[in-house]
Amino acid sequence: RWKHVLAYIDDIIIYSKNFYEHIQHIEEVCSLLQEANFKLNVNKCEIARSEILFLGHLITEGTIKPDPNNIRGLVETKEPTTAEEAFRFVKAAEYYRKFIPKFSIIAAPLHKYSPSTVNQQKINKSKFILSDDARTAFHELKKILTTDLILGLPDDTLQFKIQ
Repeated sequence: RWKHVLAYIDDIIIYSKNFYEHIQHIEEVCSLLQEANFKLNVNKCEIARSEILFLGHLITEGTIKPDPNNIRGLVETKEPTTAEEAFRFVKAAEYYRKFIPKFSIIAAPLHKYSPSTVNQQKINKSKFILSDDARTAFHELKKILTTDLILGLPDDTLQFKIQ
């Protein structure tokens, strides 16, 4: 029933194969929203867009990419000088893990700076030194984030393999 709608909290995306279908889908969704006494903020509505930013992703016909502004922020991150900074970076990069093959393997050295691990190992916060493998992971993730990260949407009329 909901093959043309994505919703997250109070954001809704209606997607369609062509303009005619799009108008039908909009009418259907608006009718259901009205029945449920939901109100739309007209100032937030964008209709018949060929690309849209949604939850940190740039969605176009057939592709999904990370929001370039979010990627820029990650790429411009300076090398961590605290365990908290190292962990904050890896958690932010993790949001885009689906674009990075073998993310968990690459990022593993940075995960050892999680608050629970730091507390368990009683790492001295005043004498923080980023390990060589964590430094390599940090720079490798930044390098990968500068590449053209794209997910293609599958053609559900054909067979495809999920990796």
